[in-house]
Amino acid sequence: MPHFSNHMSYHEIADALHHAHLTSRALNSQEFECISKSLENPLTAKLMELHPLPPTSKKVIDATIDQIRARNPQQQNNPVVLGVHGIIYGGEREKTAAYLN
Repeated sequence: MPHFSNHMSYHEIADALHHAHLTSRALNSQEFECISKSLENPLTAKLMELHPLPPTSKKVIDATIDQIRARNPQQQNNPVVLGVHGIIYGGEREKTAAYLN
């Protein structure tokens, strides 16, 4: 089982998400918070942009975000949730917005 901390590397995050996918579960709030804190590292965030995670890992993040929003509907536009989603998806929203402008 992966070890979660506030200073996870790209590889550790990828491994944790892969493990969650294999066990068919979403992350709990503490695990999500650890990934969120880890993604504050500019190097880790840049690696996510350059080497996006596979769709299975993205599905784990989506399931986790859905779970967070179901428990707290006011978290719909939470910057932390949106930030993690944007980084995990390699900044796809930001790239699309920049292209459209």
